[in-house]
Amino acid sequence: MDNRNHVKKISILSGVHVDLVRTCIRDLVRMGFVQTVPIFQFRNSYTPTQEISRLRNDADLRRRLVTAASADPDNPVTFKEVHRMVTEFKYGAKVSDVLCLSVQSRGVRMDLQSMQEAIRLLLLEGVLRRIYRYPVWEPIVGPGGVQESETPVAIRERMNGNAHFDEICCHFDLEAFELDAIIENDPGITIIQK
Repeated sequence: MDNRNHVKKISILSGVHVDLVRTCIRDLVRMGFVQTVPIFQFRNSYTPTQEISRLRNDADLRRRLVTAASADPDNPVTFKEVHRMVTEFKYGAKVSDVLCLSVQSRGVRMDLQSMQEAIRLLLLEGVLRRIYRYPVWEPIVGPGGVQESETPVAIRERMNGNAHFDEICCHFDLEAFELDAIIENDPGITIIQK
């Protein structure tokens, strides 16, 4: 639910113990006063939910989406351009893929920051949801028995299908590219997206 660095930062700035900050944030989320959204990264994948139909029926949501997606308020994007961008988030499509397709191929006037704002709004409204990657490690058994793995044991144990990519990175203080390299070099790791 929480990003450790943000919780620590709140703790330091407020002079309150980290555990109390974490508990307060959980309570605020549970009571509906606060919503959390996944950390925005180029490698994130999203998919539209059933709530996408609200984009056609809710004029206020359309207006807020166009405002959020417009890099230049004097020359806003059209709803049609933004709607097309949202529908490009087919299962497994990454932000970088959609941004390249929308901006380079179709000439949509949207930059990274405006796209991030649009995605954040759609996540909060339930129109998009994040697709998480869950690494699963299983030993490779060959003719000579079980093959050795260079992946540290602690990381392999965490790759059991219960922790997604971001959780593993936070737990072991790894950068995304470092975990990607581990996954790339270990044939015993499979990625499940859900």
